[in-house]
Amino acid sequence: MDANYPMRINKYLSSQNYCSRREADGLIKAGLVKINGRTAVLGNKVSEKDKVELSPSVKDRTSKLLGPEMNREKEYMVRVDKKIMGL
Repeated sequence: MDANYPMRINKYLSSQNYCSRREADGLIKAGLVKINGRTAVLGNKVSEKDKVELSPSVKDRTSKLLGPEMNREKEYMVRVDKKIMGL
């Protein structure tokens, strides 16, 4: 078993790049997250064997976040680093 498990559901969602921990808290409070078919509540812990499900509306939102915006942020960060480095 991995040393990181069990972990709180909000940390799990964050580690899977769905959202930040605080955003995860909001999704959990809204009832949009399920663990093994049961609606998650704040403080629930998940293990490697658990099945975590997100509402379809959350999946659509996260797929958009992982699309072109992520590439733009990386490009922007490279330009900022070059300015800092004097390049």
